[in-house]
Amino acid sequence: MSSWSIRPFEPGDEEACLALFNRVFAADNPDFTPRDLDTWRHTYERNPCGHKTLVGVDADGGIVANYSSCPVKIQVQRPGGLEERVACQVVDSCVDMAYRRSLRKNSLFITIANEYQRVFCDPTQPGGNDYIYGLPNENHYPLGTRLLGYTPVHCPLPRQYREFDARWSGELQARAGDVVAEDAPWTELPLVAEIAARHAAAMPLGNVRDLPYLEWRYRDWPGRPYGLIVARRGGEPVGAVFYRVGVPWEKKPVAVVLDWIGPGDDEQVVAALLARVAANAWEREHPRVETWVTPAMPHVATLRSLGLGQENTQFNLCMVLFSRDYDIPWVKQHWWLTAGDTDIY
Repeated sequence: MSSWSIRPFEPGDEEACLALFNRVFAADNPDFTPRDLDTWRHTYERNPCGHKTLVGVDADGGIVANYSSCPVKIQVQRPGGLEERVACQVVDSCVDMAYRRSLRKNSLFITIANEYQRVFCDPTQPGGNDYIYGLPNENHYPLGTRLLGYTPVHCPLPRQYREFDARWSGELQARAGDVVAEDAPWTELPLVAEIAARHAAAMPLGNVRDLPYLEWRYRDWPGRPYGLIVARRGGEPVGAVFYRVGVPWEKKPVAVVLDWIGPGDDEQVVAALLARVAANAWEREHPRVETWVTPAMPHVATLRSLGLGQENTQFNLCMVLFSRDYDIPWVKQHWWLTAGDTDIY
């Protein structure tokens, strides 16, 4: 089982990559639901930034490993202003069981991961990753930190939550003042992208939420019924959220706010949006709302003031940083990341 090589992904590899993913991730997981080819194509081929993927092949050309990532445009606050760059979330990477004899430095997984960094992670080159990020599982976390340069950023990653009853939505409505939030059709996505652009300067480091990204991540994702809520003050759009009700996570269905668009420190706007999510969740008998906002985001204090608690998730948020003009301590203080910036929900 030692004869293997690594090459770039080629069109036509997708079915073998999908079969490998389903085979590896189904092992010892009775709750696993196989992914279909349409979801694979959407995740990678339809990503407006494309995808960066390497595969490991055996002596017969069969795919026995996959190291893949979803690129995203990011913005970074530098002394001269905001700069647009590229980062990647590493997802779905796996190695066939027959090729996991060890986790030594010359193993297939370590070799393909190092090759990925060599090929895609020179930020001085066009399209080179400023960083890669992910939520390594309990097996990959010690491996990644020891051999691949993973640096813990928020470990464990916190989440904000509230167990609520029917009265909470009404309390939030009162805190919202003259801001009104309503469920919105996907035709309002250009408006949401405009709100995001209007408030972009508040985010020192994070994913750019432009229209192509929002369409790919929320409107068009197969099998995930996301919802959109837009808040208005005096008829003027001032904020939005993307959410999903009934997510079967950790053995219980919850309502998850995946993304916050607009001012995180405007309590009325956040309260109005949260009230609408809570009302929708309560109607479907899911009395818990969750969201992820990293410590750098102004939403943390606002959500606390509205009655949300904070607890640790099971996830470790890690980064491999390649940019040379900022460092991990700066990242910890400035990185905005939400649940929507990951592949979890």
